[in-house]
Amino acid sequence: MATILIPVQGSEEVVEVSCADLPDDANDIVDILQAEMAPLDLWLKFAVEYYKQGKLEQFKLLLDPLVELEAQGALYDQFGTEPAVKTQFIAILNALAGYHMVGATRERDKQRKKAGFDQAKKYYDAADIIDVKDGRAMLGVAVLDLCQGQLVKAEKRLDLAAQFYHGAKSGNVPALLGAVASRRPSGPARPTGLMAAASGSGLGDGGLGARPRPLPRTQRAGPCAEPAHRPLSPPPSPLP
Repeated sequence: MATILIPVQGSEEVVEVSCADLPDDANDIVDILQAEMAPLDLWLKFAVEYYKQGKLEQFKLLLDPLVELEAQGALYDQFGTEPAVKTQFIAILNALAGYHMVGATRERDKQRKKAGFDQAKKYYDAADIIDVKDGRAMLGVAVLDLCQGQLVKAEKRLDLAAQFYHGAKSGNVPALLGAVASRRPSGPARPTGLMAAASGSGLGDGGLGARPRPLPRTQRAGPCAEPAHRPLSPPPSPLP
């Protein structure tokens, strides 16, 4: 059974959370992550697990406050300014973009579909601003073009993504697979497993599972809150 380990701040101990027993309210997980000053990649791991289980509001509850924190200029004060932090935050933006992109492909209403695609593009653009050479956002936008049937634009973006994406020197498999998809004579594509992986979102078109059981109270940090995200606490003052 899959588990996620949260290192306990200032010790060698860890909090082990079973992915099958995630709490219904993701604020319980937020409390633990904040208390232990967990890195951004753990926030994303929990969010993706909620997504896989069909708990989309909990997925957003974990990630939206981080985007708000970055907009306020406080994200890097709390999580650090190391390159790894920016890389992890780009992955979070790509995941949110992938979430909106997948949702838009399932939407039948044209206005809502366009709104979903526009929202996905907004997150990809934000990731691209942080590091244009990262390439994952550009690759995601190419997949977004594919989903909207814009094959020529998709092919051009994929060619650019292959130049910037990490590992391009050895041949970038996701970009090459996307380039093949862009040359299909058919209409708009759907961001199923392969395309979602190519976009770096970590979100496939399926994987929505059964409702998990709540995490035992002994493993929770703080009281259960309302099912809406709370503003993240400011970072603690440095020791003298």
